Amino acid sequence: MAFRNNISNQMTPILRWAGSKRYLAKYLLPQFPQVMHRYIEPFCGSASLFFLSEPASSVLSDINSELINALDLIKSRNKSVMEKYESLPDDREIYYLVRSLEPQALTKVERAARFLYLNRLCFNGLYRTNKSGQFNVPYSGQRNSKLLSREEVSDASRLLNNCELRNDDFKTTISRTKRGDFLYVDPPYASKEHNEFCEYDASSFGLRDIQNLWVELNAADRRGVKFMLSYTECAEISRFSKRWNSTTIQVRRNIAGFAGHRKMAAEVVVKNY
Repeated sequence: MAFRNNISNQMTPILRWAGSKRYLAKYLLPQFPQVMHRYIEPFCGSASLFFLSEPASSVLSDINSELINALDLIKSRNKSVMEKYESLPDDREIYYLVRSLEPQALTKVERAARFLYLNRLCFNGLYRTNKSGQFNVPYSGQRNSKLLSREEVSDASRLLNNCELRNDDFKTTISRTKRGDFLYVDPPYASKEHNEFCEYDASSFGLRDIQNLWVELNAADRRGVKFMLSYTECAEISRFSKRWNSTTIQVRRNIAGFAGHRKMAAEVVVKNY
């Protein structure tokens, strides 16, 4: 199975996401294997490289159940989701009202519409919850993003049609890969050297998970699975760079949300092929 790596005429990913690799696609996509059985992301987030590469067979997985529910409903019931979504105006008071709703009290369609609405209007595309699991990112509104169109969501639904969606942790997802699969691994950043405000909640990827990732990628490598890992340059990731092929690129970190706080930083790209 081949994929597209010319991004000039491809769709724009529909989700805003802190740490998205959308703006690194022109560098990363040409390095993807030209032939693969399945394209798999264990930390899919906005899945920007999935939407830009349009693989014929894929698995998108994430521990964030609200994200996976939204993608699943975009795939299967996008018109119903958009009807609910379009009923919500771009308004500060309405935003905080929608934010206060408990997802468990809503239907799956309502949950998906709520997720898209909050994602479009929250500060800087962050997904962050408090210790009680409640989404708590403040309103940003019109200065940041326009609302989604039906055409954009319909295009996303078409691309998700042949995609398997999983609400799993990265260890489960990676452990299920087989020879011929390709993994794009883009975990949230966790480092003693960096305090980068990217994610998410109490179950987020942390320093302890870097060792688990090391174990899983070594096992995948032995099974004949190709992978690409992208991560901030730090001491914790150095053994990955030494074990496999690696390059370093300079990227602009936008997570602060204010131009004066943005800075250039090193991103390490590790490949086992």
